[in-house]
Amino acid sequence: MRTLGERLVDHHRAMDPAQGGGAMNDIGTYVMMFANEVLPGLRVTASCGQRHPVDGVEGPGTIGQFNALLADAANRQATVSASMLADTPTTA
Repeated sequence: MRTLGERLVDHHRAMDPAQGGGAMNDIGTYVMMFANEVLPGLRVTASCGQRHPVDGVEGPGTIGQFNALLADAANRQATVSASMLADTPTTA
């Protein structure tokens, strides 16, 4: 399992989907790359996420956090998570 989290509220690039923002497009790439280094050829088998609240309203397309279950052809599994809503223990 790999997790990465950093509270990002007023970070303009990270909050802009057009600039690759959001937990999936920004910090989420690091957890996905790490998992793929350990088990090459992983595919997402299940995932869930939550939009980032902006001024108390859900952000337009900006994912604030997500969890994903990954598996390879041999059914080896990995879980990853990334959050822009909370500081988490960044571990692997």
